[in-house]
Amino acid sequence: MNVQPLPTAAATFGSRLLHTPLFDLVRGRLTGSLDLRRVIAAAGLPQPVNDLIRRVARRTRLWRIERVDVARELAEHFRDGLAAGRTAEELIESFGDPRQAARLIRRAKLRSRPLFWRVWRRVWRAGVQALGTVAALMIASYLFFAVRLFRLASDGCAQLSARTHCADAKCARGRSCVALLSRGAAAHNTGATGRRRGQPVTRRAN
Repeated sequence: MNVQPLPTAAATFGSRLLHTPLFDLVRGRLTGSLDLRRVIAAAGLPQPVNDLIRRVARRTRLWRIERVDVARELAEHFRDGLAAGRTAEELIESFGDPRQAARLIRRAKLRSRPLFWRVWRRVWRAGVQALGTVAALMIASYLFFAVRLFRLASDGCAQLSARTHCADAKCARGRSCVALLSRGAAAHNTGATGRRRGQPVTRRAN
Protein backbone atom coordinates (compact mmCIF):
# COMPACT_ATOMS: atom_id res chain seq x y z
CA MET A 1 0.00 0.00 0.00
CA ASN A 2 1.35 3.41 -1.03
CA VAL A 3 1.41 5.92 1.78
CA GLN A 4 1.29 9.56 0.69
CA PRO A 5 3.61 11.85 2.64
CA LEU A 6 2.04 14.42 4.91
CA PRO A 7 2.41 18.05 3.83
CA THR A 8 5.22 19.89 5.54
CA ALA A 9 4.77 23.12 7.45
CA ALA A 10 6.46 25.12 4.68
CA ALA A 11 4.16 23.60 2.03
CA THR A 12 1.09 24.31 4.17
CA PHE A 13 2.21 27.88 4.77
CA GLY A 14 2.91 28.44 1.08
CA SER A 15 -0.45 26.99 0.08
CA ARG A 16 -2.33 29.16 2.56
CA LEU A 17 -0.37 32.21 1.46
CA LEU A 18 -1.14 31.49 -2.20
CA HIS A 19 -4.89 31.07 -1.53
CA THR A 20 -5.36 34.04 0.78
CA PRO A 21 -7.09 37.16 -0.60
CA LEU A 22 -5.05 40.34 -0.74
CA PHE A 23 -7.42 42.11 1.65
CA ASP A 24 -6.80 39.44 4.30
CA LEU A 25 -3.05 39.64 3.77
CA VAL A 26 -3.12 43.38 4.34
CA ARG A 27 -4.95 42.78 7.58
CA GLY A 28 -2.31 40.25 8.57
CA ARG A 29 -4.57 37.22 8.34
CA LEU A 30 -3.51 34.03 6.56
CA THR A 31 -6.94 32.56 5.85
CA GLY A 32 -6.42 30.49 2.70
CA SER A 33 -10.09 30.97 1.91
CA LEU A 34 -9.50 30.73 -1.85
CA ASP A 35 -8.36 27.10 -1.69
CA LEU A 36 -11.03 25.35 -3.73
CA ARG A 37 -10.06 21.84 -2.65
CA ARG A 38 -10.16 22.72 1.02
CA VAL A 39 -13.54 24.42 0.70
CA ILE A 40 -15.04 21.41 -1.07
CA ALA A 41 -13.51 18.93 1.37
CA ALA A 42 -14.87 20.91 4.30
CA ALA A 43 -18.42 20.29 3.06
CA GLY A 44 -18.17 16.61 4.01
CA LEU A 45 -19.84 15.30 0.86
CA PRO A 46 -19.19 11.98 -0.95
CA GLN A 47 -16.16 11.91 -3.22
CA PRO A 48 -18.13 11.68 -6.52
CA VAL A 49 -20.05 14.79 -5.51
CA ASN A 50 -16.81 16.58 -4.59
CA ASP A 51 -15.34 15.73 -7.99
CA LEU A 52 -18.42 17.06 -9.76
CA ILE A 53 -18.35 20.31 -7.78
CA ARG A 54 -14.66 20.80 -8.53
CA ARG A 55 -15.12 20.21 -12.28
CA VAL A 56 -18.03 22.61 -12.52
CA ALA A 57 -16.30 25.31 -10.49
CA ARG A 58 -13.15 25.14 -12.60
CA ARG A 59 -14.99 25.14 -15.91
CA THR A 60 -16.73 28.38 -15.04
CA ARG A 61 -13.40 30.20 -15.61
CA LEU A 62 -14.34 32.85 -13.10
CA TRP A 63 -12.28 34.69 -10.56
CA ARG A 64 -10.97 32.52 -7.75
CA ILE A 65 -13.23 34.08 -5.16
CA GLU A 66 -16.21 33.52 -7.46
CA ARG A 67 -15.29 29.88 -8.02
CA VAL A 68 -15.14 29.39 -4.26
CA ASP A 69 -18.63 30.91 -3.97
CA VAL A 70 -19.86 28.57 -6.72
CA ALA A 71 -18.38 25.57 -4.90
CA ARG A 72 -20.07 26.58 -1.65
CA GLU A 73 -23.42 27.06 -3.36
CA LEU A 74 -23.18 23.69 -5.10
CA ALA A 75 -22.12 22.00 -1.87
CA GLU A 76 -25.15 23.46 -0.13
CA HIS A 77 -27.36 22.24 -2.96
CA PHE A 78 -26.06 18.67 -2.73
CA ARG A 79 -26.13 18.74 1.05
CA ASP A 80 -29.83 19.60 0.97
CA GLY A 81 -30.44 16.76 -1.48
CA LEU A 82 -28.66 14.25 0.71
CA ALA A 83 -30.58 15.49 3.74
CA ALA A 84 -33.80 14.89 1.82
CA GLY A 85 -32.94 11.19 1.49
CA ARG A 86 -31.60 11.09 -2.06
CA THR A 87 -28.42 9.25 -2.92
CA ALA A 88 -25.29 10.83 -4.40
CA GLU A 89 -25.79 8.97 -7.69
CA GLU A 90 -29.32 10.31 -8.02
CA LEU A 91 -28.17 13.84 -7.34
CA ILE A 92 -25.35 13.60 -9.84
CA GLU A 93 -27.64 12.17 -12.53
CA SER A 94 -30.28 14.83 -11.96
CA PHE A 95 -27.67 17.60 -12.02
CA GLY A 96 -27.23 17.31 -15.79
CA ASP A 97 -24.30 18.15 -18.01
CA PRO A 98 -21.45 19.78 -16.03
CA ARG A 99 -20.34 21.86 -19.03
CA GLN A 100 -23.79 23.30 -19.57
CA ALA A 101 -24.12 24.00 -15.86
CA ALA A 102 -20.73 25.74 -15.85
CA ARG A 103 -21.75 27.95 -18.79
CA LEU A 104 -25.01 28.96 -17.12
CA ILE A 105 -23.30 29.69 -13.83
CA ARG A 106 -20.61 31.76 -15.55
CA ARG A 107 -23.22 33.80 -17.39
CA ALA A 108 -25.10 34.54 -14.19
CA LYS A 109 -21.92 35.47 -12.31
CA LEU A 110 -20.75 37.80 -15.06
CA ARG A 111 -24.07 39.64 -14.95
CA SER A 112 -23.70 40.15 -11.22
CA ARG A 113 -20.25 41.72 -11.45
CA PRO A 114 -19.78 45.48 -10.82
CA LEU A 115 -20.86 47.99 -13.44
CA PHE A 116 -17.37 49.40 -14.04
CA TRP A 117 -16.06 45.94 -14.89
CA ARG A 118 -18.84 45.34 -17.42
CA VAL A 119 -18.18 48.74 -19.02
CA TRP A 120 -14.45 48.04 -19.15
CA ARG A 121 -15.13 44.64 -20.73
CA ARG A 122 -17.27 46.17 -23.45
CA VAL A 123 -14.65 48.83 -24.16
CA TRP A 124 -11.96 46.15 -24.34
CA ARG A 125 -14.01 44.06 -26.75
CA ALA A 126 -14.72 47.10 -28.94
CA GLY A 127 -11.01 47.95 -29.02
CA VAL A 128 -10.05 44.40 -29.96
CA GLN A 129 -12.66 44.35 -32.71
CA ALA A 130 -11.46 47.72 -34.02
CA LEU A 131 -7.86 46.50 -34.10
CA GLY A 132 -8.94 43.35 -35.87
CA THR A 133 -10.85 45.36 -38.47
CA VAL A 134 -7.88 47.67 -39.09
CA ALA A 135 -5.52 44.70 -39.42
CA ALA A 136 -7.88 43.00 -41.88
CA LEU A 137 -8.14 46.18 -43.97
CA MET A 138 -4.36 46.59 -44.01
CA ILE A 139 -3.87 43.00 -45.13
CA ALA A 140 -6.53 43.37 -47.83
CA SER A 141 -4.93 46.61 -49.08
CA TYR A 142 -1.51 45.00 -49.17
CA LEU A 143 -2.79 42.04 -51.17
CA PHE A 144 -4.68 44.35 -53.56
CA PHE A 145 -1.63 46.49 -54.32
CA ALA A 146 0.60 43.42 -54.56
CA VAL A 147 -1.71 41.92 -57.19
CA ARG A 148 -1.86 45.23 -59.06
CA LEU A 149 1.93 45.54 -59.09
CA PHE A 150 2.28 41.97 -60.30
CA ARG A 151 -0.16 42.60 -63.12
CA LEU A 152 1.58 45.83 -64.11
CA ALA A 153 4.95 44.08 -64.10
CA SER A 154 3.54 41.26 -66.23
CA ASP A 155 2.00 43.71 -68.71
CA GLY A 156 5.25 45.67 -68.90
CA CYS A 157 7.24 42.54 -69.63
CA ALA A 158 4.76 41.53 -72.31
CA GLN A 159 4.89 44.98 -73.95
CA LEU A 160 8.69 45.01 -73.83
CA SER A 161 8.83 41.58 -75.41
CA ALA A 162 6.42 42.68 -78.14
CA ARG A 163 8.45 45.82 -78.87
CA THR A 164 11.67 43.81 -79.04
CA HIS A 165 10.05 41.40 -81.47
CA CYS A 166 8.79 44.26 -83.63
CA ALA A 167 12.21 45.91 -83.61
CA ASP A 168 13.85 42.67 -84.69
CA ALA A 169 11.33 42.29 -87.46
CA LYS A 170 11.90 45.89 -88.63
CA CYS A 171 15.65 45.35 -88.63
CA ALA A 172 15.25 42.22 -90.71
CA ARG A 173 13.02 44.05 -93.19
CA GLY A 174 15.48 46.95 -93.27
CA ARG A 175 18.39 44.67 -94.03
CA SER A 176 16.38 43.04 -96.80
CA CYS A 177 15.56 46.45 -98.29
CA VAL A 178 19.18 47.57 -98.11
CA ALA A 179 20.29 44.40 -99.84
CA LEU A 180 17.75 44.89 -102.60
CA LEU A 181 18.72 48.52 -103.08
CA SER A 182 22.37 47.56 -103.21
CA ARG A 183 21.68 44.99 -105.88
CA GLY A 184 19.63 47.48 -107.91
CA ALA A 185 22.37 50.10 -107.70
CA ALA A 186 24.97 47.60 -108.76
CA ALA A 187 22.88 46.58 -111.77
CA HIS A 188 22.34 50.24 -112.75
CA ASN A 189 26.04 51.01 -112.54
CA THR A 190 26.95 48.05 -114.73
CA GLY A 191 24.64 49.21 -117.54
CA ALA A 192 24.08 47.56 -120.83
CA THR A 193 27.79 47.37 -121.65
CA GLY A 194 28.39 45.03 -118.88
CA ARG A 195 30.81 47.38 -117.06
CA ARG A 196 30.50 49.24 -113.89
CA ARG A 197 30.35 52.99 -113.68
CA GLY A 198 33.73 54.51 -113.07
CA GLN A 199 35.75 51.79 -114.82
CA PRO A 200 38.00 52.88 -117.75
CA VAL A 201 36.70 52.23 -121.25
CA THR A 202 38.89 49.91 -123.29
CA ARG A 203 38.78 50.47 -127.02
CA ARG A 204 39.48 47.81 -129.59
CA ALA A 205 42.34 48.37 -131.97
CA ASN A 206 41.45 48.59 -135.69
